[in-house]
Amino acid sequence: MGQSVIIAGAAAGALSCSSLLRLGKLRLLYILNLVLLVGVAITLIGQYFWLMCIGRFIWGVAFGSFSVVCAKFVNEISPIEYSGPFGATNQMSLCFGAALPGTLALAYPTDVLTIDKNDFYIQNYWRIIFSLPIIVSFLQLLLLSTCFRHESPVFLHEQGRTEELLTVMKKFYAGDEARKRLTALAGSNNQDGGEKEQVSIKDTFFNPEIRGAAWVGFMLVTI
Repeated sequence: MGQSVIIAGAAAGALSCSSLLRLGKLRLLYILNLVLLVGVAITLIGQYFWLMCIGRFIWGVAFGSFSVVCAKFVNEISPIEYSGPFGATNQMSLCFGAALPGTLALAYPTDVLTIDKNDFYIQNYWRIIFSLPIIVSFLQLLLLSTCFRHESPVFLHEQGRTEELLTVMKKFYAGDEARKRLTALAGSNNQDGGEKEQVSIKDTFFNPEIRGAAWVGFMLVTI
């Protein structure tokens, strides 16, 4: 029942989240982390089943919304030649992370139905499983407040925030490359290129220039 509730919440979050993208992906990520923490906190109370279902639904809304916002954010903040592999990695991580709670449940004894109701696995182990998102949310909020403090270039361009857009692009690209990317973002034709080299997921994880971001993103989204 609880799993069905969280999936229903995820569907609701994914379907309704698009209308909130106008707030900005960075701001929305902050909001969704707070929503997630509220859902987890209600779930951990565990006093009444209906209350746990409410918490799980809110948790699911956050999860479904993350699947949309994170994908958009990764797509808009990544160079065009890397957006495909990073986008695929994001979706792979979401699916793998969604399977982890069931995997952690393998730690339950096989005779769980016959052990004492006051046993640790009956009373508290489920709280350990469900509290993991609190740790990840805290880490994500920390990174958003330090390393990833800027909106995506696409959103800044849409909002006409030119100076901030230029600042962000200079963090990603060196020299004239920032101006070239800005020109491409504005819809002009880039005449100096040829076809961009396609980057595989393997290259994304092992390219010395971007593998750090790839592994950090993979681990955070997976957890």
